[in-house]
Amino acid sequence: MPSVTAAPPTSLPERRRRVAVVAAMFVVAVIAWGVGFYGLGFYLRELRRTHGWSLQTITLATMWFYVASIGTSLVVRRLLRRGRQRAVFVLGGVALAASLVAMSQVDARWQLAGTYLGLALALAWSCLSIYPISATILTWYPEGSGPPLSLALTGASVGGLVLVPLLTDLSDRFGFGPSVAGVGIGAGLVLVLLSTFVIRVPAAAGTAPATVPTTAATARADVLGDVRFWTLALGFGLSFTVQVGFLLHQLSVLSDHLTDGVAARIVAGTSLGALVGRLVFGALTPAG
Repeated sequence: MPSVTAAPPTSLPERRRRVAVVAAMFVVAVIAWGVGFYGLGFYLRELRRTHGWSLQTITLATMWFYVASIGTSLVVRRLLRRGRQRAVFVLGGVALAASLVAMSQVDARWQLAGTYLGLALALAWSCLSIYPISATILTWYPEGSGPPLSLALTGASVGGLVLVPLLTDLSDRFGFGPSVAGVGIGAGLVLVLLSTFVIRVPAAAGTAPATVPTTAATARADVLGDVRFWTLALGFGLSFTVQVGFLLHQLSVLSDHLTDGVAARIVAGTSLGALVGRLVFGALTPAG
């Protein structure tokens, strides 16, 4: 992650740039979570309906999506350490558009695996999720990135609130393929435009050193050897597993008993609950 040595900007143009970057990160979060996280449940349901594939087949492809994200995140991390935020978000937009266009044309199981993995939905998620958003905001708010980051990440819940019903309504009207392709192209275009005209790092922001100091490496080893770290990591990992499993299958389960529109809006209600919870938690968290 880029290291910042400059004093916090105080001029009006610089404050406007900071606000614009936070707004851009909000939009990125809307797209990333709406299309790349909450949207997975929509793709699962529609692909099962269209092709008659088993739940296990598509769930396995989704599992590989998350596994692949581990590897692609290493590439993204390297770019961010060099201050290449714009390149990361452009890459994410292009990868997202390509992946959804490919998904709209899927008609065989091996193509499904390629859509999730080979055609970079995993790369798109790595380029657009919490780490690049956090890294970008930190370059503008080194004195305290908590409030602007919390504001930007409310876009994650808004994405589920807006895009899942939108995808469902578009699919009912135009069909799965054209709807997914259209949303993918539109989302990719928005991301490329934001990367070109809004997203940037401060001119004074440097890049992280190419080599990690021995003290940092030692500290990392100490953390990895601490049972308290693994206790926290296991707890968060299990809670995230439950969250992903529930949200991935929620739309499909509801659609078996309700109309698609009602099911999509219940999913949106779940996202609204997450948004309210995020705001309440943020309000109760002490500053500093």
